[in-house]
Amino acid sequence: MLVGKFDFNQEKSLPNGLGKKLGDRLGDTQQNILALMQNNPKISIIVLASELGISTTAIEKHIKTLKEQNIIKRIGGAKGGYWEKQTATVLVKEFEEKGILKEITGYERNKLFVFDKYLSIYSQS
Repeated sequence: MLVGKFDFNQEKSLPNGLGKKLGDRLGDTQQNILALMQNNPKISIIVLASELGISTTAIEKHIKTLKEQNIIKRIGGAKGGYWEKQTATVLVKEFEEKGILKEITGYERNKLFVFDKYLSIYSQS
């Protein structure tokens, strides 16, 4: 299971107008949900609602938004599942499983990946 650390830009400002960080795109409630999920990936909607003092309907709405933004993903069902943050590692693993990327070093760390289909098209021209 890969669960990333949730780091947010607390200042809400960006140097030189660079792109927005995750904390800038999320409201306080969504950041609090992510923090609770980080501490307990198996946390339920009922417990989230209780901890944050809002309705389960509101929690479900925020979770739906987080899923739509590909920030979190639910692995497994309501009883035995857990919440997973979509990190680059998770996405690369999914791309590998779907045959989009191919790992070429065989290393455990410092891996290199290629977009095999692109290379085959490029080598034909």
